[in-house]
Amino acid sequence: MTTRDHLWAIWAIWKARLPHFTPRPIHRTILAGLIGAVLVIGFNSMMGYYQTPTPSQSPTSSYIASSASVIFHRRDCTWAENILPSNTQSYSTREEAIAGGHRPCRVCRP
Repeated sequence: MTTRDHLWAIWAIWKARLPHFTPRPIHRTILAGLIGAVLVIGFNSMMGYYQTPTPSQSPTSSYIASSASVIFHRRDCTWAENILPSNTQSYSTREEAIAGGHRPCRVCRP
């Protein structure tokens, strides 16, 4: 059974529950879009794309730097996500990161 067959089966069940409703092409399109969105969200959550960090995974340091760079970032900085785990250096204070030879990021401004 294809996805289209599934959508038509859901449409038939929905129409049977609402006999007074006159289906129009725009309603089918909206319903198909909603069902498609639900299927995508369900698939993504099943694959683990929506994971929140557990307390054991949450960092204790406030700043992060790469051993291959001279810039340090806040943990939530967009550029900090590009640092490889093998090159990660963590600092608890800003002064500690500067003493380690790093300069502040110009995006997150730690």
